[in-house]
Amino acid sequence: MEDLAHEFRTDVLQIRIDDPILAPSDLSNDERVGWLNAFVRTLSEAVRLACAQLLGIDQRELSATVRNRMFQHPEVILFDGVPGGAGYCRMLLVRHSMREILMTTLRILACPAECSYSCRVCLQDYDNQIHWEKLNRKPVLTWLAKLLAETGPANVVA
Repeated sequence: MEDLAHEFRTDVLQIRIDDPILAPSDLSNDERVGWLNAFVRTLSEAVRLACAQLLGIDQRELSATVRNRMFQHPEVILFDGVPGGAGYCRMLLVRHSMREILMTTLRILACPAECSYSCRVCLQDYDNQIHWEKLNRKPVLTWLAKLLAETGPANVVA
């Protein structure tokens, strides 16, 4: 038996949000898990696109993955798309506040085309096409707007 592995060293930025995501109460347990996974994936893609926009780089230069921590608190993990890192994650921390990142994410989710779930104008791109069926901007938009309104400018930190 052979094991193949690849080590990919790059810069990483973990964004932990300590506000729980509450799935609609009318969903079954299986549906709730799927809904929460779609929610966090949508959030991660919107954050990735917002960060690329803020840095003025091609969106393919950044990648994102997600994880749900305990109590449905999301964690978005951004990483440079090149081995060794291009320094984009570090640039984000130096040049932009977490509030600015989340406000830009909110603008992306507000889709100028006013689509129902996601479209090429707001969230869909070549790199995330495997997730297009899961992307649903409206619940994330509502949640993020509420989070930013509740925290105020002083309480969202990097």
